[in-house]
Amino acid sequence: MPLNPGVTFAILVAIMHQLSDTQAADLLQKARLQLFTTIDGRTQNAS
Repeated sequence: MPLNPGVTFAILVAIMHQLSDTQAADLLQKARLQLFTTIDGRTQNAS
């Protein structure tokens, strides 16, 4: 999966070093929810 324009690996590493494991897990969970909500919406619209 490519990074968004303007987002570099160095930026991601810097963010990683600023977050606790719990904060990172929370952000990951929110991103997954957003992703699957988007996918589910596309699936329902295609039906």
